[in-house]
Amino acid sequence: MSPNAIKLSGAIIHDLEGLGALAVETPADVASTIAAAATILDDQLGPGAAEALRHVTVNIGRIEGGLKLNMIAPSCRTGIDLRCPVGVSTDVLLREVEKILQRYQATADVRYAVVNRGEPNHCDPRHPMVEIIQANAERVRGIRPVPSISLGGTDARLWRLAGIPAFIYGPSPNNMGAPDEHVTLDDLFGTVWVHVLSAYDYLTG
Repeated sequence: MSPNAIKLSGAIIHDLEGLGALAVETPADVASTIAAAATILDDQLGPGAAEALRHVTVNIGRIEGGLKLNMIAPSCRTGIDLRCPVGVSTDVLLREVEKILQRYQATADVRYAVVNRGEPNHCDPRHPMVEIIQANAERVRGIRPVPSISLGGTDARLWRLAGIPAFIYGPSPNNMGAPDEHVTLDDLFGTVWVHVLSAYDYLTG
């Protein structure tokens, strides 16, 4: 990059943050599922959680630049987490990233590398396993979970990408991603019971 590396990096970051406004064609079944769970999502995960499922999210997780405090930074490196909602492929998102970087390549050596990549994926919310999980959770815990899309990535994606339907049911993520992240023992054992009963009902139904 040029001697104005930090300033240039800031301009690029600003443009990349604009990817959050990228048009998303959310499938109808996903859109209706998110809408039905919106109030619960916002209550459990924070205001705006449901809306985040409808847009590309951009998190500037790391910015590194310069050699010494009293020297102009000759280079800058930025780590960015981009998440695609259902309805936008990683190919579409990366093409937009390349368009942004091309605007700066005439004046600076601007490059990027993909560290990890996964396509957005989901299962049919009307799959029989959904109702089985709901019924068992209501019986064991007294709570009927509402189908939704997860904000975070899970290993269920590996099953789905192999063509095997996969659903997530787990304990409440108290302080998720923050100090004192934990689950309660009641939630833990309740989750085990729901998993066991749901597997039994599905395999014997």
